[in-house]
Parts: sequence; structure tokens; C-alpha cells
Amino acid sequence: MIRTMFLLKYMADDELRGTIQAATYKSEAFNGFSKWIFFGGEGINAENGR
Repeated sequence: MIRTMFLLKYMADDELRGTIQAATYKSEAFNGFSKWIFFGGEGINAENGR
């Protein structure tokens, strides 16, 4: 019931959709940036070399 009410509100409210989409894009951009930073095996050092 709560999920259905939220979805109906989400579909009807342009401002709410914009806010949620902006937050989603921001978090996806951060995820892409962090993957770019840790390009070597997702940031895991596989060997203990000097």
C-alpha cells in the first residue's frame, strides 16, 4: 500500500521526480568516478611487492 501511494505521488509530481533523478545521477557519477580512481582491480592490491 505504501509503495503504491509513493509510486502514484512520484508519477504525479514533476518536482519529486526531478529531485530523485538528480540524486540518482549524482550517485551514479560518483560510482563511475570511484571505479575510474580504483582502476587496478577495484582498488585491491593483489601482490605485496616492494
